[in-house]
Amino acid sequence: MNRYTRRKDNVNAPLFRQKATSHPKTLIMHLKQTVAIIALTIVLLSQSHMAWAVWQLPVINYTQSDYNAGTQNWNIEQNAQDWLYVANKYGLLEYDGSRWNLYGLTNKSPLFTIHCETDGTVFCGATNEYGFFSPNEQGMLIYNSLSAHLPTEQRNFGDVWKIHVLKGIAYFETRNCIMTYSLRDSTSRRIESPSNITASVLMNNNIYVANSEGIYCLRGDELTNCIEGSAEVAHHGIRQMVMLNNKHIYIGTERGGLFVTDGKEVHRLKTEADAYIGENMFFCLAVNETHIAVGTVTGGVAMMDIDGTNPRYINVDNGLQNNTVLSVYFDRNGELWCGLDQGVDMVQVSSAISQLYAPKAPYGTGYAALICNNKLYIGTNRGLYVAQWPLDNKETIFSAEAVEGCKGQVWSLALWNGDLYCCHDRGLFIVRPNGKIEAVSSNEGFWQLRGLQGRTDVAVVGGYNGIYKLQGGKLTNIENAPKQAKTFELDSSNRVWISTNRGIERLTMNSEFTRCANELLLKGSEDPQDYQNILKLDGRIVVSHGKKSYITDDSNNLSNDEGLLTLCDGNNTFYDLIVKDDDGYVWWIANNALKVRKINKRTGQYDTRSTQVLHKQNFYVYGFMNAMTMGNGQLCINSVQGFARADAEKIIANQKSANGGQGIRPFIRQMTVINEGSDGEKYGIAGIGRQTKIELPYESNSVRITFGCPPMSVEMNRFACTLSGNNDTEIKEETTANAKEYTFLSPGKYTFRVEGMRADGSLSLPTELTFYVLPPWYQTWWAHTLMVLAALSLLALGFQLTRRHYRKTREQLAKRKEQEMQEQQRDFARQALERDKEILRLQNAKIEDELKSKGEELSQMMLNTISRNEFITKIKRDVQRVQEDLQSNEVGIATKRLQQLQVRLSKEADTRINWDTFERNFDRVNDLFMSKLQARFTWISANEKRLCVYIVMGLMNKEIAPLMNITVRGVEMLRYRMRKKMELQREDDLEQLLQSVGGSISMDSKALIASMNADRKTNNDDN
Repeated sequence: MNRYTRRKDNVNAPLFRQKATSHPKTLIMHLKQTVAIIALTIVLLSQSHMAWAVWQLPVINYTQSDYNAGTQNWNIEQNAQDWLYVANKYGLLEYDGSRWNLYGLTNKSPLFTIHCETDGTVFCGATNEYGFFSPNEQGMLIYNSLSAHLPTEQRNFGDVWKIHVLKGIAYFETRNCIMTYSLRDSTSRRIESPSNITASVLMNNNIYVANSEGIYCLRGDELTNCIEGSAEVAHHGIRQMVMLNNKHIYIGTERGGLFVTDGKEVHRLKTEADAYIGENMFFCLAVNETHIAVGTVTGGVAMMDIDGTNPRYINVDNGLQNNTVLSVYFDRNGELWCGLDQGVDMVQVSSAISQLYAPKAPYGTGYAALICNNKLYIGTNRGLYVAQWPLDNKETIFSAEAVEGCKGQVWSLALWNGDLYCCHDRGLFIVRPNGKIEAVSSNEGFWQLRGLQGRTDVAVVGGYNGIYKLQGGKLTNIENAPKQAKTFELDSSNRVWISTNRGIERLTMNSEFTRCANELLLKGSEDPQDYQNILKLDGRIVVSHGKKSYITDDSNNLSNDEGLLTLCDGNNTFYDLIVKDDDGYVWWIANNALKVRKINKRTGQYDTRSTQVLHKQNFYVYGFMNAMTMGNGQLCINSVQGFARADAEKIIANQKSANGGQGIRPFIRQMTVINEGSDGEKYGIAGIGRQTKIELPYESNSVRITFGCPPMSVEMNRFACTLSGNNDTEIKEETTANAKEYTFLSPGKYTFRVEGMRADGSLSLPTELTFYVLPPWYQTWWAHTLMVLAALSLLALGFQLTRRHYRKTREQLAKRKEQEMQEQQRDFARQALERDKEILRLQNAKIEDELKSKGEELSQMMLNTISRNEFITKIKRDVQRVQEDLQSNEVGIATKRLQQLQVRLSKEADTRINWDTFERNFDRVNDLFMSKLQARFTWISANEKRLCVYIVMGLMNKEIAPLMNITVRGVEMLRYRMRKKMELQREDDLEQLLQSVGGSISMDSKALIASMNADRKTNNDDN
């Protein structure tokens, strides 16, 4: 059901009257007025298309999918926290600037009207239903139905279209009556109207009700005191009444336009938008101190100054989602909210930025704009267009004609020698005043054109394939110039500063400008995120390179001094654009923000700080930024959506107004416990003006605080958060999110502070939240008292137990010491006995070893004696044979026998020692040396064993030779062969190797060897 289809009123009522009267009208008067209506309507319709403003206000769209509710939005209001509430088809919509919430009614009826109270209560009116939403402790709205308490026969009262709260009584306007509800005693009553009610308004503690007969004042249960002239207005079909400053009521009618009353008499308010409003069917009305906004059924919104002049029209052609506007509302920041048949839109009335044309216009992305011969030329990605200048703000929409032959991408426009040059993707063209173009070159694309200082015959042109000299209408390639020529500027010496892939280069031309010398000033960065740009400010070259900028000095050389960049953001930033207009204002774009510094024309001094005009991502055409000064503090810049006008005076005025008033303040919506295992308890802090003391148990000491900025504060894109607590510590952070988490907070008092941050770093008014983290139970005063008492009791008990324990321990200690002494004596006796046994055992073992050694020595002596006697007997026999041979003169045989005897003596001398016995005794004395040697070197022979024994004994080769009955050379050969078998290198020591096997030889062994040598010597002597 649409509200604009529900009323039928008299269409023959007079349309215009400065002061309406209630005198009876004759038929002649009706005819005259009807003729006047027709005549004036024709005039207004003929002029209606001249009332459009060319520069369009920005519009923010909130689609049905954004708020996830019904289509129609019948009413919009703001609460004390600046949150937005919308009467939606599906219920109550709440928007806090960051998220939408939907609250449904009990009977699921479409919601038609709402009214916000300062305590957070939101009254609602629907079909046969009215009541209110109030926030609970968690900040969520809970619906309370008031109409449910009515008797059954009184519940069919129809749709509620307006709500007023006065002196504790809520008034609900319906078509047939006014329902009241006392908030003090919960009583209800019904106030009847003699005719259909069409609108109502509250002003100066009086409720004015309009019906088909006029506008009346509600006194108790009666409608009295009809306002003079209101009957005539009622015949035009009063649809809405809006109060302004408790002084005037603005009246919107279906067919008669707008009227104003002070409660005593009615006056006609003529506006420049009357014809447009009548043509598109009036539906809703909103008024503030500076503007009037009228919503229509088919034409969107007509917004004008408070006196009805300077109308602007916002519809689907310039931003609205659709043209059926069901409700309009000015928020406290002056922005206009529109409840549409589908969607909710916000028109940024206070914005210092306005678009030349809407995104749906056929002109495309803006690249260059220039005024020449009282014409505005705009170059876009679709071509070159021209319109008359100055623009007529009364035109319906921006209208421009395409310049024939310039269809396609336009990169830049330039004025040189009185001619307009268009640098195009398809060539370089001269645009003549008659709209015709002449091609200077159509062989390649061109970026930009710059004229020389002091010369009017030569210009420098940057093309796709290099830099050219333009002279006499002809292009000549400049030799040795870089092929990249997209971005360049000329200094006062006519040197070309150009950005290339090498970095920033400076080209010095010859006198004919046919050849140049290159000079690399700044090397390009390898980081793809480090860009470079070349600009010009007051004749000085500005180079932005990476994250730093430089400006030339008087000698046209780059300087580290900030110079004129102090007017901007200094030299520690990257500039996309810098422009100085004719008024002396300096404009620049850096870090997605357009800023301006204003100059005082009287003193010539610049403001102490810059003013931010716009901060928006994806708005500018990066790499191709262009600006055109328009005077009066206005600048035209190219953008993705075409061209935008920036008005410095307007943004400065808005800032002064905001600073002088209350200003924007962020809100804190709620605090949620986030400890693991907790139930996620929420503490609602939303602007209900009744925050209570928040105390968190120690086990809930981790929280998430949700906050945001009101819906109209679109320039707030960051938040500065501070948490101050125990020991005067502070946690300061900046964030773009709408929530902060703090975990494992220690007990104590905490204050959370949040401020909205603009792109220029300025802060909004702060909002604070104080809460307490309670100590754990063991840190409370009663726990401490119990602990002290328990500690004292434990001390007393401990003292008694200690005394008793000490006495008992002393007795036990004495007894234990006596036992330990007895045990110690027994241990001493036992240890003495064991020592005596061990000594006796060792003595016996020593005696046994000595006896065994002596026995072996005796045996050895006996064996040696026997062996020696046998050997002597054999020698004697051999000597006797030699004597017999000599006696027989057998000298040869005797000689041979003597030689054999000599060999036998030698061998016998070597075998005189019993080596088996020697090895056994040697092993026993020297830790099994012979056994270890045989185990390690399994291949070792008897002679090699003997040699090893002599070596470890430290004997020289000349000492070993007689012992082994070989020459010194023989000993050396035997040693060499043994080293080869052992795989020793030249630097390896054989003696150290043998010592590592069995260690050094004991003195007993050396004595044994000495004895062997002695025996050997004796034997030789005997022989």
